[in-house]
Amino acid sequence: MKKNLLLVLGFTFAFGATAQVANKHSLKLENRPILTVKDMGSYYNFSKDNNNFTAKAGGDVIWSEDFTNANGWVFDNQGQTAANTGWDTVTTTRSWATQYNIITKKILSTSGGNFLEVVNGKIIISGSNQTSDSPIDVIYTATSPSITVPNPNVTVRFLQYGALFNDSQTMEVSVDGSNWIEVFSNNDRKTQEAYANPELVEANLGLAGLPAATTSIQFRFKFTSRITGPTATNPMAWLAMGWMIDDIDVVENYSSDLKLQEPLVTSAGVRYSKVPAAQGHEVAVLNSALNNGIDTLTDVMSYVKMTTPTGESIDTLAGNPLLASYLVDSIVHSFNLTDLGTYKVSDFGAYFDGTDEVPENDTSSYSFSLDFGGDIYALDLGGTPSEYDYENENLEYRVGNVFDMYADAEVTGIDIFLYASGNVKSTVGNEIYGAVREYQGAGDNPILARTENYGIFATDNNKWITLVFEEPVQLYQDATYLATVETYGSGNTGANVYDMVIGFSGESLRGSSLAYYASGSTTQWYIAGTGGTPMVRMNFTPGLVSTSNLNESLKVNIYPNPAKDAAVVDYNTAFDGNVTVSVVDLSGRTVYTNTFANQTAGNNKVELNTSDFNAGVYQVVINANSSTVTKKLVIR
Repeated sequence: MKKNLLLVLGFTFAFGATAQVANKHSLKLENRPILTVKDMGSYYNFSKDNNNFTAKAGGDVIWSEDFTNANGWVFDNQGQTAANTGWDTVTTTRSWATQYNIITKKILSTSGGNFLEVVNGKIIISGSNQTSDSPIDVIYTATSPSITVPNPNVTVRFLQYGALFNDSQTMEVSVDGSNWIEVFSNNDRKTQEAYANPELVEANLGLAGLPAATTSIQFRFKFTSRITGPTATNPMAWLAMGWMIDDIDVVENYSSDLKLQEPLVTSAGVRYSKVPAAQGHEVAVLNSALNNGIDTLTDVMSYVKMTTPTGESIDTLAGNPLLASYLVDSIVHSFNLTDLGTYKVSDFGAYFDGTDEVPENDTSSYSFSLDFGGDIYALDLGGTPSEYDYENENLEYRVGNVFDMYADAEVTGIDIFLYASGNVKSTVGNEIYGAVREYQGAGDNPILARTENYGIFATDNNKWITLVFEEPVQLYQDATYLATVETYGSGNTGANVYDMVIGFSGESLRGSSLAYYASGSTTQWYIAGTGGTPMVRMNFTPGLVSTSNLNESLKVNIYPNPAKDAAVVDYNTAFDGNVTVSVVDLSGRTVYTNTFANQTAGNNKVELNTSDFNAGVYQVVINANSSTVTKKLVIR
């Protein structure tokens, strides 16, 4: 069970009630990569790799450290001497995050005993206010002694544990003690989510381009903040959950080692889980193999299992005939969405003409599925939300996903999932709306159309709801749009007040899920949840829309609104038939319902006696001619 954390604009956050999943914060937006089948090979940064690695007899260990003594290590903590700041060797963590069950007390390393750790201050909670005592403008480093190596073809392996917050966690290497090259980073990971305990990390220094004559190295672990600009003056921008390191080895690289990187499935930089039948297109599948050894590899081959609605096959493609040491061969498989149904890619692998000394890293268990057909366009994976995001400061909040159009279409609604667990749930009665925006990345993302306001019911918790446009919104081929759910806040303040809580499910490619927070004088679009996917979808189902023109089947107006003793429901129907009018309170209880039989087409009125209704917000639901219109009614 984790306490729920949220960072807004990179430095403010709130704790809510204990829940079963953790929410995420948002990082300042970088434009999403627009990838095509032809240019996907440049997508990856290969300096980081967390795949498991088993040492063999040929992978000689040159140097080891388990921090029993930490001889020769230099800690530069920039003069900070408080017990909860800087690098130190410890037997149990100094982090405040243990009291919120985010991380546990120690890294479960093989050696046990002492381990290396960095922290920077603690969280301070006073009522609904949160701050920290974190020193700002600090760079803490823990530098190894000089290590003799036969050449630069070595790998540094270590175990790590902890979690990322607003901090930067990197490792650098140097051959002269003055110039440093970054060879590993945790900074693209999910925040506020504990790493595996322990997690094995490899940093192949052969990828760093060290001089061929290298005979000694030093490496250092480095802590600072990822936050820049005006918000970096807030101590919250420097708060850390802690980073623990133990059992470091420096080993010689293998001569012959092809290593598979994490595969990538993408439609021009977006990874969809559902694609409407009208939006068929080519989906690229990138399989990347790194020459992780010293020798040049010949005749690299890539394969992936492709499952389509019509069958399955192993797609095999030739890669680089000569793959030099420490280079990556990015081989692009693809499939076209033509037949309706489920598509899946799995069983990734690569091989070359020769003997691989580490064959266990030649394959990947990664798989991905998407559904083609129907009227829903989605990035999220559905099911039970794995995380959530929210705004609880009674300010403007928007969150959603990027969608590319492969054919002209009319969107009729925005589907959203309202998450709830314990006290973490949307404020009943708070008004939200769906929107379609022109996608401009970190720009304004101007609004093109929005739905009417929708007042949240208590019965909406942990459900999909559809926010309906008054008229179909025309979207155009080759254009990119941002679909969002938005709120201006509930007007309520205090502990456990969450204006709108949106579920997250699955991982999105960086920049394809966005959030917007208005906090004080600062407004900015951000990458939502550092890779998580908001459960916000486009709905193209015909007939969802109640149009505002004279040919619509049902048009409704309510006045006065707010009302006291009476309200008039004025409705215009296109056809003769029965009309049912219901009034539902925010708990989902129907407080009034009546069916008016044989209503003639045209304008009709029903007067509601509201004098016995409690003051508050209600929904008036009108059903006629297979059409439904919901209007908000406020009773004073």
